[in-house]
This record gives sequence, structure tokens and C-alpha cells, in this order.
Amino acid sequence: MNLIPCYAIIGMAGYFCNEMCGVFILKKAVILPIAFILLVSATIIIAQREKAMENMGDYKYDKGTLGVAISRTMASDAVIHNFGRPIYPEDRSLRYVWVYIKLANSGTTAVQVKPEEFTLSVPGKAAVNYDSRATDSMQKRLNPLTLAPGKEAVGLLIFPVPESKEYTLHYHGESGKIKKRFEME
Repeated sequence: MNLIPCYAIIGMAGYFCNEMCGVFILKKAVILPIAFILLVSATIIIAQREKAMENMGDYKYDKGTLGVAISRTMASDAVIHNFGRPIYPEDRSLRYVWVYIKLANSGTTAVQVKPEEFTLSVPGKAAVNYDSRATDSMQKRLNPLTLAPGKEAVGLLIFPVPESKEYTLHYHGESGKIKKRFEME
């Protein structure tokens, strides 16, 4: 969530009062709802950041420490390609689950991360690799990278999986493994 729309509301309310009322002072009837919206927006943003920090898992191995967190998820039946054509899972009974992955290296040496090291599973089913056709058409895709100490990166992977409420993201890197469970409604 972004606070910019709230500032736009304040600006529009001020313009409306100035133009329609002919005064330069916002009335309590306008200020109180706007202040409430700003307070709620700030509370939501703080809660989202705290939740993201709770989900951030320290992943320790002998070359350094890699944190893996899920910053955002969503699902769709298709992905629209850069040229406007939809891409569907090869098995049309599946759907695409989009996973934005945040990586943080808190170790002292660089960490190699590849998209192929991530898989996604649903309860009772085998883990699947990401769909390169769908993911590679996205600008924010997770590319192979070398993550320097103290650096962070965010990237998207799109997986074709059966519809479920619960998913598990698996990371199987050169030096270890991690699991991140998440739910979608």
C-alpha cells in the first residue's frame, strides 16, 4: 500500500474546499476522515513490514547467510506476454501462482542464487519447477545472480500448480535447503 493516494485525497479535498467554500481552512468534517485514512494506511504499512520481517528466514551455511522471504503472491489462469498474447500452463487444469521472492545476504561472502533452485508444492503433490515461458516474459523475474554481502534482491517466479489454499516454496541451493509456507485465499 502506498500513502501517495492519501496525499492526493488531501489535495483534492483542499482544492474542493477552496473552490466551493471560498475558504482556505479545511473543516473538521474533512480533516478527521482524512486523518483516519492516513492513520489506517500507516498502520497497514507497518503491519505488512512486520509480517515480512516475521517471514524472513535466516538461512545459514558455511559460505554466509541467505535470508529468503516471500514478499507477495497472487494467482492467475494465464500470464499476458510482453506482446499481449496469453501464456497458459501446459496442463490447463493448473493455474499460475506468482511468488515474489526477497533475498538478503547477511553473510560475509557472496552467494550464488539461481531460479532453478526454487520449487513450489501443494499438500500431497510433488514440488514443481517454475514455468520459464511465463516467468521469462516478466520484467521483474528472478534471474541468476551473485548476491554480495549486505545486499538484497527481489525477483518473481511463476509456478504452474493445482489450486490450493496452502503452498510451500522450497529453496535447494548448493549448500542447503529452506521451506517457506504460505496461504492464499
